[in-house]
Amino acid sequence: MIQALRHTARQLVKSPLFATVTVLTLALGIGVNAAIFTLVRSILLRDLPYENPRELANLALVDPSGTSQNYGITGPEVRDMQKSLRTFKSTAGWVSWSFMLRGREQATVEPGAFVSGNFFSLLAVNAVQGRTFTEGDDKADAPIVAVITETFRQRALAGQPVVLGTTLQLGDQTATIVGVVPASFNFGENSGIFLPLAHNPFATNARVRLFNVLGRLAPGSTPQQATAEATALLTELSKQSSNPIGERVPLVRSLHDELTHRARPALLAIQAAGALLLAATFATLLLLMFARNSTREREFCIRLALGAGKRDIARLILLESGLLALVGGGLGVLLASWTLDSLLALAPEGLLPRNVAIGFDANVFLFAGGLVLVGGLVFGLVSAWRRREGDLNEVLKSGGRSPATANPRSRQLLVMAEIAVAIVLLSTIALLGRSLVRLLELKPGFATENLVAFQIRTGGERYATPAQRTAFFRELEQKFSSIPGVVSVGGINRLPFLEGGPDNTRSNVTTRMFVEGRNYANDAAGEEPDYRVASPDYFATMKIPLRAGRYFTWDEANNGRNIILINEAAARQYFPGQDPVGQRVKFALSNADTPWIEIVGVVGDVRHFNLEIAPRPEIYRPFLVNPMTSPAMAVRVQGQPEAFIATLRSAVREMDPGLAPSNFVTMDELVVRSHAPRRFLLLVLSTFGALTLLLAVLGLYGVVSQFVIDRRFEFATRAALGASPRDITSLVLRRWFSIAVPALLVGILGSLAAAQLIQGLLFGISSHDPAALAGATLLIALVALLACYLPARRAAKVDPMVVLRSE
Repeated sequence: MIQALRHTARQLVKSPLFATVTVLTLALGIGVNAAIFTLVRSILLRDLPYENPRELANLALVDPSGTSQNYGITGPEVRDMQKSLRTFKSTAGWVSWSFMLRGREQATVEPGAFVSGNFFSLLAVNAVQGRTFTEGDDKADAPIVAVITETFRQRALAGQPVVLGTTLQLGDQTATIVGVVPASFNFGENSGIFLPLAHNPFATNARVRLFNVLGRLAPGSTPQQATAEATALLTELSKQSSNPIGERVPLVRSLHDELTHRARPALLAIQAAGALLLAATFATLLLLMFARNSTREREFCIRLALGAGKRDIARLILLESGLLALVGGGLGVLLASWTLDSLLALAPEGLLPRNVAIGFDANVFLFAGGLVLVGGLVFGLVSAWRRREGDLNEVLKSGGRSPATANPRSRQLLVMAEIAVAIVLLSTIALLGRSLVRLLELKPGFATENLVAFQIRTGGERYATPAQRTAFFRELEQKFSSIPGVVSVGGINRLPFLEGGPDNTRSNVTTRMFVEGRNYANDAAGEEPDYRVASPDYFATMKIPLRAGRYFTWDEANNGRNIILINEAAARQYFPGQDPVGQRVKFALSNADTPWIEIVGVVGDVRHFNLEIAPRPEIYRPFLVNPMTSPAMAVRVQGQPEAFIATLRSAVREMDPGLAPSNFVTMDELVVRSHAPRRFLLLVLSTFGALTLLLAVLGLYGVVSQFVIDRRFEFATRAALGASPRDITSLVLRRWFSIAVPALLVGILGSLAAAQLIQGLLFGISSHDPAALAGATLLIALVALLACYLPARRAAKVDPMVVLRSE
């Protein structure tokens, strides 16, 4: 066996081009698919790192279609659910939060969460130092305590070995650390600090829908049963609520599905593309093996003539394919590691869940080993089986060409499969590309260029009252305006695209609004626009157009005049066929003391969450009515906005070193982030599509070239009898027609089926978009024609005398 392996290695060394192409092709197929398998298995198939993870479920309010999370649960509803839900063993409320950590040279914003007292016990997470929360900690009158992660201890607390009893100044709250949980615990947006839910400023507010509900299902309970129970409970609670659930419906699904639902469509599309690339890879490998064996027919026949058996020939082929598969598999594993790192680096923030560990394990190596086995043993057997039909005398008389080689129908079928796969991939890419173009054609409703966005979190006695916060904001506005290059400054409670991620609207704030002169049964029956608090200069800074009426001014707000602006969507929905300017509304129907508020203007619609979500009805109240504790700032500048970030940050620090401005970013970048998942998927699939097209073209070129070689005597005879180069070229191109046209038809049908699977990833176009399908088909047809034209041209230039003399 060792001697046979040495002989096989020597034979491969003598054919470096064949060996190199085969190894690289196999490495490509194995490496890409092993990386995709790792990603899909880690995120979609592997259990979450908690005790009995399949019992864990998440409860949220969704729109009626159930496709996206729009709203959280109020604090009082969280408490009611903890007491009343029987389909859960236990439930806990939580919400991601950004804490302003003071007490150091400079304040910093740290990710964290407010959680119920039973949160850690529900997840069965134990502290490595101290303890986790108890029910007693989760009371409004209890001392404020904190649990931190080991990662936060190492990073922010200089790795102090013992931190129990240390206090953290978190904005206005002082919390004492009572426990440290392992660094492996990762929940929410890389949360490092946890405080009891009762100390959240909105914990008792029945109007603010903010919180998440995490639960552990009771034995025998299903998410569907839990959804039905939660629906009945919330419907009953809504009857007395000042912020009823309205058209929104509760949805309970496993925590795993909750964390991975956003990544699932993209991962499944990538997995399908990887499988198609693997199919093209295996087809190319078979073509290479067939071509290799065809060139060795004379060698095999001489071996048979000298006494070797067909089993010896088959063993030789198997050894060769096995050796190539082992080398290609080894390179494939290395390529898999690089591909996985590249996918993780390219994946936009928020697409892949943070709660899962992504990496290789034994199953990945078993998967790669299976591909090596297929590439070595199976393909070796297939190619050995194909050449068994060769007749010794016929081959020797024909100069080394077997009948099997002369009529390579199996090769044609393989190339047809490659072309069909390439069409499916390229048409999918075209659909996604046209979808992205349609998305980018949409206007966000404001001018994104030359705009810097960031947030400021205030706190402490200096900013305790509305008057203090207003004075601070006016001073900040004036300081920014004095910076050379700053054009204008504005603030709002929720800046477009800045918060909540590209498809998360849970941090949105809504209100109940009642139009004067209309009959409403109760406070639950009012309109529900999105609620914004903005400075007068905000609209000019963002370049949000005025459609009717006028903007409000600082003087009007100072004089206590009750006025608001609404957007076009609110005007269409609440005042169809009317002029909304001059109409009056109020925000509490049952409270007679609530003043009427006049609408003084209508502004353009703004896409607040991402480009895909249509503008909702919005109202804008003046900043002085409800001065924000954490305003989102927009600063329009002259020149490159990135150059102003350091200056703006320093200006805030100069005013108050205890403040922590965060999330500095240009508005152009924010808009790009909003469609980053689409660009990521398009980039990955485009790469796979290009590789598949390359394999298909090489396969077609090889088959047509072999056709030219096998029929060179016929072409020479035709030329000697007067056939023109054009006649011979047409003869060869007819072979392209016989292969490419059926493959194109099969590919078109496959593309129509694949388009249905990615319907949810499309925007603004149909899954049967003719331009995308026609463009992909035409591209492959032209490339395939070029691949056939080159050998056809070579056949047309054949010298008949040279060929006939050699025959």
